Amino acid sequence: MEKRNDPISVAALARSLDKPTDIETWHRRLSHAGLSRIDLMLKKNLVDGLNVTSTSVLGKCVDCLVGKATRRPFDAVVERESRILERVHTDLTGPMRTPARGGF
Repeated sequence: MEKRNDPISVAALARSLDKPTDIETWHRRLSHAGLSRIDLMLKKNLVDGLNVTSTSVLGKCVDCLVGKATRRPFDAVVERESRILERVHTDLTGPMRTPARGGF
């Protein structure tokens, strides 16, 4: 079966599976919709066939946690040197095989 994430496919899949199911399964079926949004759909009867057996959640959704995770590219704390030449940055390479101007 081809995996599709467009809204019409998601809605059709969700509607076609209208047997009572736990809220975590509906969370995954509805493209990881927030639990409060699914609860709103239930209370206002916005989705035909949205039958939930249990609204209790056993834990955090790992896929949602990974999707929200961020990593800073640099440390938040910047350490400044207090003395001249305390930290020196250099680029090391060589020997170069291409002769420079003047044959060096």
